Amino acid sequence: MTGQARTLRLFDALLELPDHQRGEFISRECAGDRKLRDELEALLAADAAAAGFLDGPLLPTAQPQADQRVGPYRLLRELGSGGMGRVFLAERADTLYAKQVAIKFLRHDLGDLRERFGNERRILAALDHPNIAKLIDAGNLAHDAPYVVMEYVEGEPITRHCERASLGLRQRIELFLQVLEAVEHAHAHLIVHRDLKPENILVGGDGVPKLLDFGIAKLLEPEARGLTRTGWSPMTPEYAGPEQARGESVGTASDVYSLGVLLFQLLTGERPYVIATLSPAEIERIVCQVEPPRPSALAHAHGGANIDRDLDHIVLKALSKEVAGRYRSCQQFADDLRRYLEGRPVHARATPPLQIALKFARATALRSAPRSPLRWRCCSALAWHWCRRGAPTSRRRSRAASAIAPSASPSSSPACWPPPIRPPAVARSPWSACSMRPPVAWNRRRAVMPR
Repeated sequence: MTGQARTLRLFDALLELPDHQRGEFISRECAGDRKLRDELEALLAADAAAAGFLDGPLLPTAQPQADQRVGPYRLLRELGSGGMGRVFLAERADTLYAKQVAIKFLRHDLGDLRERFGNERRILAALDHPNIAKLIDAGNLAHDAPYVVMEYVEGEPITRHCERASLGLRQRIELFLQVLEAVEHAHAHLIVHRDLKPENILVGGDGVPKLLDFGIAKLLEPEARGLTRTGWSPMTPEYAGPEQARGESVGTASDVYSLGVLLFQLLTGERPYVIATLSPAEIERIVCQVEPPRPSALAHAHGGANIDRDLDHIVLKALSKEVAGRYRSCQQFADDLRRYLEGRPVHARATPPLQIALKFARATALRSAPRSPLRWRCCSALAWHWCRRGAPTSRRRSRAASAIAPSASPSSSPACWPPPIRPPAVARSPWSACSMRPPVAWNRRRAVMPR
């Protein structure tokens, strides 16, 4: 992280603290760095001098209220507020048809984000996916305050839904796969969400997850990168990737990381990190340096689902500190989860060849072998491999059996030559019988050959 970015992040944290705690914060974060201390103190002085400049509302009229008309809609009640603005539940006020929607307004004290809000309208209009809340309308109030009319999703966060419905491990993964498909669709349009968390993924009564709030989404197009950024990039620290915590550029890999945190939480009921601090330096240290635990260990400690090593590797690959170590796309992430559900080897784990063969036989050949000659051939190849592995052992047994009757010869007693080789009383595996036959036949041919 550059020195300027670190200074801005520390300044943002200072503004969140009361006056009597700022001196202690500066001493702790700027220990030994006089230049950083001077910069922070200068920023605080400039902020104090500008106090009152934005005390009045930036918009000339009052904020939206219940029963207010917005185009053909009437506001019913406020649903919530966030970094981008306030969200209201509304309904059609005309007689054309009855429909409830969610209308999002730009907050009056965040006028510097108007350009980004205008960007949000374009982003939502470009997306069309059953798991993404649809954009219905957009416009401006009389005083130019922008708003968007979005599909109203009546549901609960995905984590709460899984707990309330007591979903099993497989059901949770299948639900998560729908989220991956929606995010992959957004990435195909060069859109990064940047704030994926349970509160932005609601599950309705029909069990279908919906992605909400592209208010901090960022197009990967060059012209979109020129948006003015004031202060720290908006994010949720518990779900932010290391590059996001360091204030670096954000790409699709950041969404993959956030989805890894979400999957970890769906499987274990907890997040991989506990962040109970507002200090940017401490947040960066935890996210960038603290390794997450294995989901199986955490789930076992709490008596949760039985998570095996394959699923551990999938989650930890998505949570890699390095971008290159993560899945390259949500599609790869989803493919590995499907392989896990089907009992096939996953790409996140370096699986030994023998285990790959056994997984393939169990998940594929044994399921529908009578109808697939190709699968029969694969099973035969696996059996041949085991037979070849057992051949040296069988040859040693043959030589030992031949040593029992050294005086026998083909000419003296051809009827009883070679002496019969009996298999062990208890075979060690079902492959041992087939592994002995080729060496015995070879010994028999060698015995009758003229010397």
